[in-house]
Amino acid sequence: MLVIGAASSTVDMLRLEHPRTIEDVYNDTYPNGDIAEIQEPVTWLRQLAHQHLLAQTDLQRFRHLCGREFDRNDHSIRAIKRNYEILCQGIRYIYERAKAVGTASHEWMQTELMAVANASQQFTMEVWQAILTCNEEPGQQAVYQAMQITRINDALSFLQTADLPRNQEQAIFHRNLSEWADHQQTTINQLMLEEQRL
Repeated sequence: MLVIGAASSTVDMLRLEHPRTIEDVYNDTYPNGDIAEIQEPVTWLRQLAHQHLLAQTDLQRFRHLCGREFDRNDHSIRAIKRNYEILCQGIRYIYERAKAVGTASHEWMQTELMAVANASQQFTMEVWQAILTCNEEPGQQAVYQAMQITRINDALSFLQTADLPRNQEQAIFHRNLSEWADHQQTTINQLMLEEQRL
């Protein structure tokens, strides 16, 4: 479970419990109660934690509607599990970095954050399609469709938010590369001028 709270009246804090696997969610188990705390988390991290909480809720709703008996070899079930695992790995990475008193690496921000955001969007679409398929109560269909739309919009919001730090990381990389290239060109020009003087 992920808990968003406040350490005091002035400092925001995100408390992350060790991420639950899909089996933990299905079995309603909490294998590790260890908590990592992140002071003043950035927006994308708050949304990542929120997406993981919602994914767990969606999995529990799916299990409740479809029961324990479903075809684990079914393509859509495998896709749900795969995308949940990608989302879970993203939370696990942040959890482990927080426990080590570190921050997400530039490489992770450039590549993995968007993979997690995309997986969150795919997971949401697939699990809600499965929920709607499993639902046998006609009166609940409209409610579940409204919930599906809300969840998909929420996942899209996370995808858009996650794109910002990735773009910032890429802009920093390109700026540094450009500065390095300019420095190299200046050095080459100076060497050529010195050669001409000789």
